Amino acid sequence: MVYRNENGEIRLDYLRFLPFIDEMLKECKNGKELEWLNSEIIEILEARYEEFAERIGENYEKNL
Repeated sequence: MVYRNENGEIRLDYLRFLPFIDEMLKECKNGKELEWLNSEIIEILEARYEEFAERIGENYEKNL
């Protein structure tokens, strides 16, 4: 889903990523469940982002 192109730039392969997201969203039966799922996904992404940002450390700051 995520790869580096020939120039070394990070890219997201949407064609492989969207079916994964679609399958999760299909489980929602109403707006409340959709909002809940959205909130959960964002919470997980933010937590993982923080973890990886700490791992990258100084190099992370340099690449901003």
